[in-house]
Amino acid sequence: MNSKSLLLVGSLYARAVGTTGAFFPLLNGKAEITHSLDTQDVPNYGRTGGGKDQILSRVKDVKVELELWRWDKRNWALALGAPESAIVDTAPVVDEAHVAYVGGMVRLNHVASAITGVKDASNAACIEGTDYKLVPGGLIPLEGGSIADGEAIKVSYTKAAYINYQACTRLDAELECFYVGENENDGNKLVTADFHRLYVPPTDKIALMGEKLQSLKLKAELLADTTKGQGLSAFYSLRAQV
Repeated sequence: MNSKSLLLVGSLYARAVGTTGAFFPLLNGKAEITHSLDTQDVPNYGRTGGGKDQILSRVKDVKVELELWRWDKRNWALALGAPESAIVDTAPVVDEAHVAYVGGMVRLNHVASAITGVKDASNAACIEGTDYKLVPGGLIPLEGGSIADGEAIKVSYTKAAYINYQACTRLDAELECFYVGENENDGNKLVTADFHRLYVPPTDKIALMGEKLQSLKLKAELLADTTKGQGLSAFYSLRAQV
């Protein structure tokens, strides 16, 4: 049997540990496993020349580094250490009250897809470009317009669909994962793996402003699954087509 070098491409699927629902894809990414051992040894005292007489090794940790290039709702939740939340409804917002200041942003309470109307304190309609300008997330009253400093205004708009993530409120995320890959250098032979308990903390950083496409980098760790019997890995199992 000939063997060839390894060049794997594939997909990783995950669901919460202890659930029986579907495995969802962690889209378009890379995964690398690192094994670390806690090793004790006994030197060779019985003859000249040194060396070791015994070595005892135990698993210290099994780390999995993930780099994902798709920011879907599940990956956002993993990145932020947040529970998966429902999409906020897109019902129209009518006459949302704000206090406005000339040159200052009026931040809307929801993500808006379109602002449909602005009224000043007298309930008169304000004019875009004359009384205010639109900016992402809200509007800014203009100098010389009808909106005065400290004036109460009302904004109507259409809500965009969005998810409200509460960051760093779920720091105990554990996933059961299934990997399926193909060795592109060996006739696309399959390599699959089951990861029993993958602990995934929030990402170290997210660039909110930048000039390059960014991936989501997660430093995860495989915890020991003590339900596995003798001779079975407490961390993961892998199958390679021959």
